[in-house]
Amino acid sequence: MKLLNTLKVAAIALVGMAAYQAHAYEDGDTQLWLKASAKLKVASSTTFVLEEEFKYGDDMSELYDKETLIMLDHKINDYFSIAYGYRHVVELSGNTWKDEDRPTLDFKFKQSASGWSFEERIRWEYRMKQDSDEYSRYRVSVKAKSPWKFTSLALNPYVSVESNYSDKDSNAGWDRHRFYVGMGMKFNDHISGDLYFCRQRDDKGSSWRDYNAIGMAVGFKY
Repeated sequence: MKLLNTLKVAAIALVGMAAYQAHAYEDGDTQLWLKASAKLKVASSTTFVLEEEFKYGDDMSELYDKETLIMLDHKINDYFSIAYGYRHVVELSGNTWKDEDRPTLDFKFKQSASGWSFEERIRWEYRMKQDSDEYSRYRVSVKAKSPWKFTSLALNPYVSVESNYSDKDSNAGWDRHRFYVGMGMKFNDHISGDLYFCRQRDDKGSSWRDYNAIGMAVGFKY
């Protein structure tokens, strides 16, 4: 009887592990990231931001991440702004969708040189994930926009890098890196777009895992 119970426990554990691995995705997985955003100016230097994001993994065949961000962005001057808000995440874990609440605070810097524009962002997030310990994460990114614009859509090439530091009680450290190459575009004064490729590298504990994402975004400004 003890042997039978042991085998049952082992079988359940293996099934759970298989389900977890199925949604962790293989090294080199190709993903699709979609985003829509709206910005509304509510004061001379304050903008309300709403974003919806969807991510598909397993070679773009499975929706595994849904995110909603609400934020207020305050422009201090032409070179510096502060934004704060709240992000709600629903992420697939095994066969179960799990929630995450994520307050966020941004410090953003802008500068330009020789026609290039540079945007640096330091983001603090407090991750409150369902059935997991809470912790802070720091995301540091730098984006360089080229001075070139092509066609009537003002296609504007750019590159960007981002590194994440997770301040966990155990195993704290830099656990995610992203490299982007993309092209912004402007349809008119109120609608813009973005098309990019992202190479993401995640620390999975025993090894690093890479993902390739094709991203598309559309933004509305009022």
